[in-house]
Amino acid sequence: VFLTGITKFSQLSIFSELNNIKNISMDESYAAICGITEDEMLTQMKEDMGMLAAKLNISPEEVLLKLKGNYDGYHFTYPSPDLYNPFSLLNAFADGKFGSYWFGSGTPTY
Repeated sequence: VFLTGITKFSQLSIFSELNNIKNISMDESYAAICGITEDEMLTQMKEDMGMLAAKLNISPEEVLLKLKGNYDGYHFTYPSPDLYNPFSLLNAFADGKFGSYWFGSGTPTY
């Protein structure tokens, strides 16, 4: 069983099904598993970028630069490819605008 993320699991008992967990969150081999790479942006999300560009009346190259500025920089380990935050990126495509989606997904406390 492989897990990734920020939550650590305790092994509750020796009979638990979670006894053989390997946390791959910081494993270089899986560095790109929980984000969207720029290569994926340029191939698999090219149509989405084109639609966003048309809606905002800017070029697809400008869309990529703005997406990179807002949602790139998501890393689990070093070295890691630059990853786009999937939650924010998909919301930007769905809403047709750039926003601070990551802020709304957290639970800020003071």
